[in-house]
Amino acid sequence: MSSLKNLAKQTALYGLSNVVGRLLNFLLVPLYVRLFAPEDYGIVTELYSYVALLNVIYTYGTETSFFRFSNESKDQAQGVYPTLFASLFASSLLFSGVIWLASDLLANWMHYPDKGHYIRWFALILAFDALASIPFSQLRQLQKPLVFAVLKLLNIGIVIGLNLFFLIYAPNHGLQFSEQLQGVDAVFFFFFFANGVTLLLLLPWFPKNWEFLNFQLWKKMMQYSWPLLFVGLAFVVNEALDRMLLKHWIQAENPERELGIYGAVYKLAMFMTLYTQSFRMGAEPFFHQRFRKEGNTEIFGHIGYAFLLIGLGFFLTVVGFRQEIGSTFLGKNHPEYLEGLSVVPFLFLANLCLGMYYNFSVWYRLADQNRKGMWMSIGGAVITILGNAILIPKYGYLGAGITTLVCYGSMMVVSYWWGQRIFPIHYPIQKMISAAVVVLGIWAIMEWNDALPIRLAGVIFAFVYLGWNLKKSLQPTSP
Repeated sequence: MSSLKNLAKQTALYGLSNVVGRLLNFLLVPLYVRLFAPEDYGIVTELYSYVALLNVIYTYGTETSFFRFSNESKDQAQGVYPTLFASLFASSLLFSGVIWLASDLLANWMHYPDKGHYIRWFALILAFDALASIPFSQLRQLQKPLVFAVLKLLNIGIVIGLNLFFLIYAPNHGLQFSEQLQGVDAVFFFFFFANGVTLLLLLPWFPKNWEFLNFQLWKKMMQYSWPLLFVGLAFVVNEALDRMLLKHWIQAENPERELGIYGAVYKLAMFMTLYTQSFRMGAEPFFHQRFRKEGNTEIFGHIGYAFLLIGLGFFLTVVGFRQEIGSTFLGKNHPEYLEGLSVVPFLFLANLCLGMYYNFSVWYRLADQNRKGMWMSIGGAVITILGNAILIPKYGYLGAGITTLVCYGSMMVVSYWWGQRIFPIHYPIQKMISAAVVVLGIWAIMEWNDALPIRLAGVIFAFVYLGWNLKKSLQPTSP
């Protein structure tokens, strides 16, 4: 129980910065959909989908390697941090240099002529993110969640402040600035500036003991990491391919408009994404530290069950009241954004399945079976590519949402089945299935009759049911 409480505390502390930061970031969505037409917001959606893919290439599995090898012998652990940081510095310089030189060609290829400066901003944003990733991992390893949270929130605060000043205050007070501080151009510049400031503030946590650089250790870590690169790439294909290619595959008069609508409603799935990411940030170091301790498989099973119960509560609440939430955040100036709310349940369920995949897939990371994780992710990517290619032309962004659910649901099931044969963990699988069936049944009733009293009663009943099961699951079963 003390281990579970420690994980809950770590998840809450890291999650606070993640949740608050993402919520603040989410508040930019109403601003953007008020200022930008869907086709303009589609530019932001598309370019940031490519950033997700490139972030994986820039970090190539080094964060997981950091946690894996930092828990080895003291002599080896001393070399992990400086070696990975030096590796990321060299590779980021190379990658961003190539992108910078090819920026105009890339902008033309993406049908944004004369917008090469977009690509140059992103070349710097990607380099800054990669260099900050290992210092942030070091803060997590040292259990300094307060410093971690402050720096993360400051980054978001800078972005929010710049948006409010340049996009709202300045125009309303007759202040004139360059084109790069107005419209869509400004969105990219603000993130570049905030990431640069964050990297400067991380300087005190940059490696200082460069004498521990170890090329042999680097080769060992790269052998561990390279399958994770493909895991990450496949994950981004699963996560972002629909937004990368939606405007090319959808049968619509204005594909950019449809992409903008989908990108906006996709943000509503942020609530589940926040939950799964906060859990992952606290759980990843916890699982590695707890790996060789007695009773680990029972604890991991309790964690998976508790995660599912809480996630089901999030799902039913947001999906049940998505019309009200969407009208509040998305439908003020451009009500056409509300057309996309039908896809929200599929995206929410997909992200819950992804969170369960994180739980079920702990076995391959702990047992050094990363290649198996790679194959599961590649299988999910195949489902994503085929599903989007078939369903988007027929059903538009609804087909993209369905494909995302099928992909993550399949990965979740395969990971559980495969993991139980290699690294058995005692999940209360029958209770987990029962809880999911009850909540999905309540959701079906709410869809059949969407009267407000019915939805309120359904959510209240679900919270009582889930809370009771969560309380029972956390009761100690052994001394």
